[in-house]
Amino acid sequence: MGESPSDENRRTEHRFEVNSPVQVFIRYPSVAGPFHGVVLDLSKSGMRLQMETSLPKASQVQVKFGEVVVFGEVKFCREMDSVHYEAGLHIEDLFARPTA
Repeated sequence: MGESPSDENRRTEHRFEVNSPVQVFIRYPSVAGPFHGVVLDLSKSGMRLQMETSLPKASQVQVKFGEVVVFGEVKFCREMDSVHYEAGLHIEDLFARPTA
């Protein structure tokens, strides 16, 4: 058996570095938040967050940054060090407030 490809090699969409502060709200299975974090990168169907709070896998979340609100599902959340977690979200919907 060969080695499985890395996450980078399996990506079909380009990811853009963002490094923007966000507020995260858990909407299901419970309601909690806001939690503060940073969007590390973003693609058409996903985003990667850095948080000081662990997000439950498969939970439904709302992420607010700037004039954008993203709804998505947590696909993974892993501890990076003693105070930071990295979470991957699948984007299910996105809304942007029109600018004047």
